[in-house]
Amino acid sequence: MKIAVRLLLGLGGLLLVIWLWGVFFPGPEKIIRKRLRELEALVSFPANQPPLANLTAVQQICARVTPDVEIRVDVRGVGRGQLQGRDHLREALLGFRSTVNGAKVELLDVGVRLAPDKQSAEVSLTAKARTPRDPDTQFQELKIIMRHQGGHWLVAQVETVKTLR
Repeated sequence: MKIAVRLLLGLGGLLLVIWLWGVFFPGPEKIIRKRLRELEALVSFPANQPPLANLTAVQQICARVTPDVEIRVDVRGVGRGQLQGRDHLREALLGFRSTVNGAKVELLDVGVRLAPDKQSAEVSLTAKARTPRDPDTQFQELKIIMRHQGGHWLVAQVETVKTLR
């Protein structure tokens, strides 16, 4: 009986250590998913948000991308566009926020594939977006390349994925 209790306590302690290890030392995939949730919250914004709040959110978004970030989009009904660099992204986001009065963005079906060196990752996901001016919810598949730089996972490239329609 004493041996069974000791084994159960030992197993419980081992499970606790494993759980704590995962909490305090998460793997790259968990960190990437957390970073994407942060970006999801920053890209979404309520209607009539004050300009200072918009500027703060845009600065926080830009802090989560590489200085040479490259964004290539081809969205049905909107057109094609390409941005390169943090400064161009900042300008585009501020322009978007000044012309669109609120947006709700959700990132769905997130799949993370780490490179063998664990210093970069390819993320595939579906972005769900809604703005007050457009009554229809828009869905767009995206491929995102993230790099581990300076101790953080940063977005290096965003590209729309063409889907069959």
